[in-house]
Amino acid sequence: MRTGISLRAAGLATGLFLAISFSLCVAFDLLVSRYAMYQTWL
Repeated sequence: MRTGISLRAAGLATGLFLAISFSLCVAFDLLVSRYAMYQTWL
């Protein structure tokens, strides 16, 4: 019996975290256009 975390579980958790954080960033950028990200880069 293996006791460590599986590579598949770690990959799925990381992918889910990145997808949720990306979606939140895009939603925040669309909802609050006053603090748009592209203005920071100029």
